[in-house]
Amino acid sequence: MKIKFSQLTKYLAASYFILGITGWSCAKKVEITSCEQFIRLECSGNQLVKTNVFDNYSSLVEIVEECGSDEFCSVETATPKCADCSSVSSKKCNEERDSVFEVDGCENESVIEICTAGTGCFVTGEGEAECQDCDGNDDLVCGSDGNVYQADSCWEIYGDIVMNCNNSQYCACLANDPNICNAACLSCENDVLVNCFDTNGNGAGDIYSFDDCGGELRPSYPVEECIYGSCQSDGDGGLECGDDCILTEEIKCDNEGNVATVELCQGSQGEIERTNVLEACDLPYEYCLEDSNGPSCQNVTTCHEGNLLVQDDADAPAMNLAAAQDYCARRLMSVPSILQLRRLVAGCSWIEEDGQCNAYENGCHDTTCFNEVANREYCQLEADFCNDYDGPGSSGFYWDNNWSMSKNHGEEFWSNTSLSDNEDLVFYINFGTAQIDYANKNTATKKIRCIKYEPGCD
Repeated sequence: MKIKFSQLTKYLAASYFILGITGWSCAKKVEITSCEQFIRLECSGNQLVKTNVFDNYSSLVEIVEECGSDEFCSVETATPKCADCSSVSSKKCNEERDSVFEVDGCENESVIEICTAGTGCFVTGEGEAECQDCDGNDDLVCGSDGNVYQADSCWEIYGDIVMNCNNSQYCACLANDPNICNAACLSCENDVLVNCFDTNGNGAGDIYSFDDCGGELRPSYPVEECIYGSCQSDGDGGLECGDDCILTEEIKCDNEGNVATVELCQGSQGEIERTNVLEACDLPYEYCLEDSNGPSCQNVTTCHEGNLLVQDDADAPAMNLAAAQDYCARRLMSVPSILQLRRLVAGCSWIEEDGQCNAYENGCHDTTCFNEVANREYCQLEADFCNDYDGPGSSGFYWDNNWSMSKNHGEEFWSNTSLSDNEDLVFYINFGTAQIDYANKNTATKKIRCIKYEPGCD
């Protein structure tokens, strides 16, 4: 076929035009270096996030939705989304296998069936469990003492020890089936690390080798026993025993309220205190107190009406509420509510239990209500008719006449009842002037009378 020159020119021109267009498009595409290649929706914790991945291998993550407290980010469907917790549920057995639990999408657990005697919880499929009769099939399980025992299908132990796990072993289940344990004694990994350890929990101690035994680190044996337990860092990533230190010893009250010998070592490790109980006080009735005769277990409680045991320690210091709660907890007692504290009032009807002052947990316990004139009158002003220090107690305090306390020890006592509109504000009673008010639990200091309901106390 012959092509005329004019035709060839037209053909080349057309081709040049087409190639020019194509070339222009490619150049334009190369210039756009941040074109989005694809978008991925996924869950991150309890958030639904969108990830934009670009052709230059960079990415941009945006939070699309924050799932609510009763929702969870679900990947159960093709497109991740926030779903109701109740939309997904499964069943499982508890560790004792005596109850069936239901687990929702937010991993909240609730008991749906308690297995009766002779039955136990069995996993019947993925996400399914139910109570079934125990059979006589023998299984090997771990006892509470860490040894292997024979048990029925419900893991109820019978018989003697089948396998005794020694100090370098731990008991563990080997079967993959959740209904079977097939326990055995496995060896611990020795010398995983070396660290300071003190069996008294003082944070100093001796240099010990530690085992990794069943995923739990435990001290296996002392590498070096330090003088007065002065194990410390050597500054180069290792451990060493601290220098000799001066040792003092005295008999005093320990932190638990017992009479004890307390050794105090002041050396390179700082203060290291070791205690040896000489006399355990009978809590909550007794507590170790120190006077001119030294430390001794003393009766620090008195019975009040209604089986109410009340702490009566005149030497207890004033403290903020957190310290007062700790003070009572050490005595196996608690800080009274405003109602319970008002039950201790005697001789002033305005602030006694059921008195005209309406300061109660379920009464007037917010600042707006309590600061109204009428309530102020009943709780503070009208109470002035109960003259200051004119009560039946010692020094004229408004409580039982056999309770000890003098004015110079303080007269304001904490309750544990906060005001509903400000939890930092807490009610207290002034037993000297017969008034109820509130104070900041963090900055104010008050005295404390711990209480405990004790059967037989009357």
